[in-house]
Formats: sequence, structure tokens, C-alpha cells
Amino acid sequence: DKDDNVIRPAILWNDGRSQKETEYLNNEIGKDKLSQYTANIAFAGFTAPKILWMKKNEPEKFAKIAKIMLPKDYLAYRLSGSFCTDVSDASGMLLLDVKNRCWSKEMMEICDVKEEQLPKLYESWEVVGTLKPELGFSADVKVVAGAGDNAAAAVGTGTVGDGQCNISLGTSGTIFISSKNFGVDENNALHSFCHADGSYHLMGCMLSAAS
Repeated sequence: DKDDNVIRPAILWNDGRSQKETEYLNNEIGKDKLSQYTANIAFAGFTAPKILWMKKNEPEKFAKIAKIMLPKDYLAYRLSGSFCTDVSDASGMLLLDVKNRCWSKEMMEICDVKEEQLPKLYESWEVVGTLKPELGFSADVKVVAGAGDNAAAAVGTGTVGDGQCNISLGTSGTIFISSKNFGVDENNALHSFCHADGSYHLMGCMLSAAS
């Protein structure tokens, strides 16, 4: 909120409560328009349906929102005071125009959020600030934007550049394909996201996998 108090416990990516909102986005707004605005269609794991769920079910809390952050970005905010995110993690919010690496004005309007409520966008490797002096560390310790978990793991496994692929089986299951060029799966079966290497990637994902 405006005083930097957390409004509610985070609704995690694997929480499926926003199914009705997901259906509204895909069926009422339409998959073609969503794909045009964001390069993706709606899934319950994305942030935009969760924002719509909160607006409908917790309107008094929704009205208090001053800043919307993903978990790692909240940590960066507390450490440095920088209200930021990176394009790879932001791709999974269904608020990002992935192709142009900027917030989608259409999606902001659909979700009733303003651009000042959304963090400044960075590439994953960019410095967003330094540690606050009151934390007791040297003032020149840099805080970096970071990346979404699958994009970061892909960098770690060398799944960067063009046409590399990895498969990850854990709480979720993902197939991750790196690409130098932006592209959208014609069936929208794969997410089209910004990659932490400055390019793009396609990803197929299921929310419950290895167990």
C-alpha cells in the first residue's frame, strides 16, 4: 500500500483460485486479443487473473494497492528501495507486451491497474540499485534485477542463444526452448516469454508435475 505495508499474503503461482478470471480473459476478452497484447493467453498461474480475483473478492484490499511486485522484486525493494522487475519474470504476469518488452496498456486497462503501480522494467543482468546503508553493508554492494526461476535455470544449464532446449521436472514441469527471435506458438500451447539472456524463449508448463 502507500505506506509500504503488505496488503495480503501472496497468491502463489500454483494457486488455482483464479480459474473463473482465467476463463473470463480467454473467452470474454479473447485469446486472439490476449496473444496480440502479451504474446500469451491466460493461465491461472499468471498474475493478471489473480489481480482480477482480488478486485472481485477483496475489493477493499484491491483499492489499497500502490505497488504490485513479484516475490524476488519485493526483496530487491526492501534491500535497495528500487521498485523494479525484470522482463523474464514479468512475462509471466500477463501484463507485459513481451515482443516490445514494455507494459501492455490494454492489459493494464483490463485489470484496472495503472503503470505507476507496476515496477520499472529491467533486463535480468542490469543493476537496479545498491544496498541501503541502514542494512549495515558497504554502500556500493549492487542489487541486480535477477530473473524468473526457469529463465535463471536456463542460463545455468546453457539453454541460451538459439534453439537450445531443457526439460525441468519438479513442483512444476517445464519444457524450455531458447530463441534469438520473438515468436508465438500458433496454438498458444507454449508461453512466449522474454529470456534472461536478452532474447526470448518458448515454454510449455504444467503446474503439478514430478510427484
